[in-house]
Amino acid sequence: MMPFAYPGLSLAILISHHRDGEYISRIVERLGFLPIRGSAARGGTAAFRKMVQAVRKGFHAVITPDGPRGPRGRVKPGIVELAKLTGCPILPVAFGAASCLFLKSWDAFVIPFPFSRSVYIWGKPLYVQPTADEAEVAKLRQVLEEQLQTLTMEADAFFRSAPKP
Repeated sequence: MMPFAYPGLSLAILISHHRDGEYISRIVERLGFLPIRGSAARGGTAAFRKMVQAVRKGFHAVITPDGPRGPRGRVKPGIVELAKLTGCPILPVAFGAASCLFLKSWDAFVIPFPFSRSVYIWGKPLYVQPTADEAEVAKLRQVLEEQLQTLTMEADAFFRSAPKP
């Protein structure tokens, strides 16, 4: 559901080389977005370069920051490095649905039921200075991780606390 959080924008979406990624890549392409294949485990350097090129061409980068293998909720440093190199802010977002299925996978992947109400919750943009050193990058990675955890909890709790129609 995350590609729909930014309607009308040109999106470059990082997708793993895993066989599940092929299926997701085809869907992303049919939706009119640019899939970029790669992960830390396979093709990461080439994918990173392609993401930088896409951002410089005007695309908005979409990255699942805990990668294709996790651990769940642990932000990898690549997203902060991408922001540092391109000068683009990181805009964290989480998704929640009133009725959904949580898969028994490492990431507890969410599949919303058809016609279920849903919500996107955005956090504050994070800016990475091009001169940020390793310690600053690590600190921003931690800040992003904490912000995403908070946003995810808010999105998951949204319909539990919302008044029933």
